Amino acid sequence: MTKTIYFALALAAASLFAQDPSSQAEQQSLQKALGEAGNSPVDFIRALENHLKQYPNTTRRAELERALMKTAMDLNDDARMLLYGESVLAGDPGNVQVLQHLTTALLHKGDKASAEKALDHALHLEQVIQATYQNDKFVPGGGRTEVKRKDDHDRSLASARWVRDLAACGEQLNMRPISSKGRSR
Repeated sequence: MTKTIYFALALAAASLFAQDPSSQAEQQSLQKALGEAGNSPVDFIRALENHLKQYPNTTRRAELERALMKTAMDLNDDARMLLYGESVLAGDPGNVQVLQHLTTALLHKGDKASAEKALDHALHLEQVIQATYQNDKFVPGGGRTEVKRKDDHDRSLASARWVRDLAACGEQLNMRPISSKGRSR
């Protein structure tokens, strides 16, 4: 299933260039690199990163960085989430998945500056989740769809508050890096 997702991302990235005839060389370069990458997410990342190095001023930088961030989240690659997360959020500040993953990656770094950034992102995440559901009227007996939506809201809000509290603790303490399982390394 993930191979299909990477292939779809590769096709989407390549098709973006088909809309701009002035960038034929760039389009061909990207298509060749993505074709060589195959279905490997690691090779997909390398292909896109090499393309961005070769064409740093590409008009499609934001789309390529979103694809890189999505793949980094799928691979739990903290270094790349830290590298691309801020720029992806600059274009889409309400992206809940990116906010969650970037906040966690910042907490994994374990330094005070990262904890402060994580706290800012966690507070923003909580606001985004509350705004998303603010006009919802969860009525008892509303059916399965309503129950699922209420459950999604509760889980998202609890997760945001948990990350916020971790970030707040890390900001006040001299944090050691946290593993993905929540224990100090």
